[in-house]
Amino acid sequence: MILAHTVADSRQPGHLEVSGTWLRRIGTAVAASGCVLRTLVASVTTTAVLAAGCAGDRTWPSRPVALAANRFATRGEIATIDVLPLDLQLWAESGADVDLDDVRSSAEANLMGVALDTLAKRNYAVGAMIDWNGNFPGGSALSKDDLLATVGSLARYGAAATEHPGSLPWPFLPARLGTTTGADATLYVGGWGYVTKHREVTGEQVAKGIVIGLLVITVVALIAIAVSKSSHGHGHGGGGHASGGGHGGGTAGGGATHAFTASRGVRHALHGPRITEGMVDAFGRAAVDISLASPDWGEDPALPPDGGDPKMYLEMTLVDNHTGLTLWHAHQLFPANPERADDMSRVARIMLALLPGRTGPLHTADN
Repeated sequence: MILAHTVADSRQPGHLEVSGTWLRRIGTAVAASGCVLRTLVASVTTTAVLAAGCAGDRTWPSRPVALAANRFATRGEIATIDVLPLDLQLWAESGADVDLDDVRSSAEANLMGVALDTLAKRNYAVGAMIDWNGNFPGGSALSKDDLLATVGSLARYGAAATEHPGSLPWPFLPARLGTTTGADATLYVGGWGYVTKHREVTGEQVAKGIVIGLLVITVVALIAIAVSKSSHGHGHGGGGHASGGGHGGGTAGGGATHAFTASRGVRHALHGPRITEGMVDAFGRAAVDISLASPDWGEDPALPPDGGDPKMYLEMTLVDNHTGLTLWHAHQLFPANPERADDMSRVARIMLALLPGRTGPLHTADN
């Protein structure tokens, strides 16, 4: 899958202002030792520079690549949204000592929790939460085969949207959505993540240790300034050192291939139904806008080679159940670690940042 690129939000590092420090000695203003002040300013400046550099190691995009149908949210026609099961695939670096199924389950819970909360805040009612059998608490929304075919088709929508910049291509829908639930639209959420071995000392930990060490130097410099008040400028200098703690855990002996897990099951992810030339969807549309040659996520060039950094690619697509057209789509690549709950919540918040909020009173399918 060829991903559209956005310019990542480059955050200005915070400016730390140090005002001139003066010590008063019985009615006489005496400037602090120039040597001590130079140490103070140098340490503070270095701290700021290193903090800025370390923050840049994991620069996050501020928003996704997103498109929305014209004024769909303000017309008030879309009020209730069904949610398909979250379609997440995870790979792990060879030798990573990690239970990928547990990581995937936790990541799904965090992603979906933020998604449902955001839908409610944008004045949408959540309809059916559809499971991998096509069922929801009120009955059956889709047959299992139709569900897998629909998820498999929508998983390729990001590639189609990239091939048609500035427009929302028709989705290929093997089955009609919302016929039994009565919902107005259906949301698809899916993507992939890459989990790495736990390093002995991560770059973030090293950076934290350096910053702490420099802050210690700064504190020592301040103490030296105070000492210089009573010792006529003969303060004792000092230094500090702090090392970032690491956590091991990556065990050797991993196979040559990545460990892999998928929400829809490995067999269905790797050998599930595929759109072929000449197929017609539930709305009578031929497979034109969905590229038949779109690669699966496992062939995505953005997926790191063995030993790369953690990453996550996510896409969301909202489909009008009545017309079968796409109302909203977003996708983005993140420097996110699927093992970290805060990373998953942050991914979901950024992805949904540009989902238009619904105006007008809320009418659910039961009203």
